[in-house]
Amino acid sequence: MDHTFPVSRRLKTPAEFKRVWSEGKRLSGQHIAVANCKNTLGYARLGLSLSKKQIRRAVDRNRIKRVARETFRHIQSQLNGIDLIVIAYKGIDTLPPKEQHQCFEALWKRLADICSKYS
Repeated sequence: MDHTFPVSRRLKTPAEFKRVWSEGKRLSGQHIAVANCKNTLGYARLGLSLSKKQIRRAVDRNRIKRVARETFRHIQSQLNGIDLIVIAYKGIDTLPPKEQHQCFEALWKRLADICSKYS
């Protein structure tokens, strides 16, 4: 089981983000949402969209991105063939780090359950 996060596992170009926004479905939690869309690559890719309007301080945005990447690394093997964009809502920056981890892990688990039904 590989827990790395190489460049190939990231959404990088505007075209990749646009495809997920236009074709994807959204799965929401209390403080975060994930737009997801199938891909033909056979592995999951992650994109992050955290706006300054929702999370004011750069320190908080960077910490949330770190938590999102870290929790994604541990579950990416269960999310085959899907592109994801994480969207953070107001208030996630006020949660303690442990609760942020729990929010992401719960959302990834829901997404993994959905992916396993379609496999």
